[in-house]
Amino acid sequence: MNDRQKRFCREYIIDLNGKEAAIRAGYSEHTAKVIACQNLTKLYLKEEIARLLTKRDNKLELTAESILESIIEIRDRCIKEGNSKFDASNALKANELLGRHMKMFTDKHEVAHSGDMAVTIVNDIK
Repeated sequence: MNDRQKRFCREYIIDLNGKEAAIRAGYSEHTAKVIACQNLTKLYLKEEIARLLTKRDNKLELTAESILESIIEIRDRCIKEGNSKFDASNALKANELLGRHMKMFTDKHEVAHSGDMAVTIVNDIK
C-alpha cells in the first residue's frame, strides 16, 4: 500500500465519500471518482478501511447499544412536556432511526437460506 492509498483510507472514513476522499488524498479531481471505485474494490484497502473504522469506533466506545440508548434518550427528551416545548420533528426522526434499526421501513427483503452454498473467493489484486 503506497502513501496516497493510506491517506485515501484515512480520508474515506471521515465521510465515506470515495470521490472526495480521493481528492483530499491528492488524486486529480478528474480521475478521483474512478480511482475511488478502484481503491474500494482492492481487498487490502477494504481491510485497512475496516481496521480504521473499528479503531475509531473502539476509541469512541461506540456500540449499537450505546447508539440506540442515545436515540431513545433524545426521543424521550423531545417528547417530554413541561419546561420545554414539544419537538415533534426530532422525536419523529429519532423514532425513524429506531424503526430503521428494527428494519420496519425497508423495501429490501431478507431471505434465509438453510441449504448448502458454494462460495468462490477471487483475489483481484493487480
